[in-house]
Amino acid sequence: MTTSANKNVIAIKGTLGYNAPEILTTKKPTTTTHIYSFCYPFGDFNWDAPSIGDELLNRMKLALHCVDPLPSDRPKVKYVL
Repeated sequence: MTTSANKNVIAIKGTLGYNAPEILTTKKPTTTTHIYSFCYPFGDFNWDAPSIGDELLNRMKLALHCVDPLPSDRPKVKYVL
């Protein structure tokens, strides 16, 4: 790779689907990008959970809240863990 091409390469770690959208533009991880990445798989896993009714519904609401497009609208860590 040429030196000029090297300057345009940006390393992003992790599974791209689990990265918060803003990480591609800011290139800086924050608490809200971590919340997004942490909760993203919950949407997949909770469909198979043996939970019934309200418990499953609450888990799905939390998962959707965690992947809100606006970082400021994502829940704080203490609410997720």
